[in-house]
Amino acid sequence: MTVIINSLKSELITAGHSDTPIYIGELGSVYIYPGKQTTSITQALYAGQALGELMNDGVARATWWLGFGGCDDNPHGDNFSTSLYGWQNFGGDMVFSDGLPSVAD
Repeated sequence: MTVIINSLKSELITAGHSDTPIYIGELGSVYIYPGKQTTSITQALYAGQALGELMNDGVARATWWLGFGGCDDNPHGDNFSTSLYGWQNFGGDMVFSDGLPSVAD
């Protein structure tokens, strides 16, 4: 991520806008087919690492993909594999759940 941020900073300098703040939007682990890792400690560790690196890189602002949302207990693909860390049988794209897992159609 640092390489990309530094490249963007270089482009801003070249364009004569070195003081332009950088904003990263829709940060998160997945945007489709969430699994048990999206609501476990792995998501929290990812969030801490990503936000810490962005702060170290001087990024002025970053937002998460989805702040609140419902959990999905319909497994898609390998996102609920026993080889992945996590004990949940549900996942979600959000940082905080607004309720219990919903039954997918």
